[in-house]
Amino acid sequence: MTKVFVCAGMRLATNKKINEEARLLGKLLAQKNDIMYLQGGSDQGLMGVTLKEFLKYSNNVKFLIPNTY
Repeated sequence: MTKVFVCAGMRLATNKKINEEARLLGKLLAQKNDIMYLQGGSDQGLMGVTLKEFLKYSNNVKFLIPNTY
């Protein structure tokens, strides 16, 4: 299984094309059966867009939360 960690901005981009590309990335990753999405950080902004789209097609997500939180 391939693990993918997406690291992106916690805010949406002012350029709507970038936001759409983040959404498309989530969809494309989820449509591959051998991808585990590693999520660490925020579910806001570009990271949130990608994660939420991934979750529409797959639940193969692992959340990484540092001990300091």
